[in-house]
Amino acid sequence: MLQIIRSDMKKYLLLIGAGIFILPFTSQAQTGFSFGVIGGPVLSSVAVDNVWFGDNSAFKSKLGGTGGLQVLYGFGESGKIGVNLGAGFTSKGWKVEQVNMASVLETKVGGLGYIDIPLNVRYLFDMGLFLETGPTFSFLMGAHFDGKSSIGEGEAKVEIKDFYNSTDLGWGGGVGYVHEKGFGALIKYTVGMTNIASDEITGSDPNTEATMVNGLASLNFFYLLGYTD
Repeated sequence: MLQIIRSDMKKYLLLIGAGIFILPFTSQAQTGFSFGVIGGPVLSSVAVDNVWFGDNSAFKSKLGGTGGLQVLYGFGESGKIGVNLGAGFTSKGWKVEQVNMASVLETKVGGLGYIDIPLNVRYLFDMGLFLETGPTFSFLMGAHFDGKSSIGEGEAKVEIKDFYNSTDLGWGGGVGYVHEKGFGALIKYTVGMTNIASDEITGSDPNTEATMVNGLASLNFFYLLGYTD
């Protein structure tokens, strides 16, 4: 079974999770629509099987970023239950560390650029804390592979969008805090539910499908216009 949540992602989530509790604990639920911006750092990785450029143990996490727009709708008089729809660009990918034929450790980076559209159901507790969960629909905008080439001394950078499927689907869950004035933070983990690899990167076993599954930990900061007490 593919291991999606790596130990370094767990450490990352514990580290950024501590920050949410140092914010002031004052908030009130919001009814109706609020619009805003959201963004922050992400830590992405992939779980792989039968790909030609590395086994699962060689793949490491890659630091990236995300940014975009969001709209929140709070239901009813209390506004504690809401739906949050977002759209933005996310830089995902992976790193591979391998020893080449010259016994030199090479680090190669795969960059994947997606337009992500998350749709989450959110429940707001007292003091501004909230939980959310829901699907993320992703559309591949570009992909590249770069790093030290195993042939020669120069850098190698190749566009590899054809190596990947054009769409991805994930499911995420997170915990956050929103202030009564509309600013806040969210920590979240999204696990991929579909295979992003195409047949172009099938490894040594031609009878086994190449598999790559995204995983993404994120720390987002946001501001919502119209979110008032």
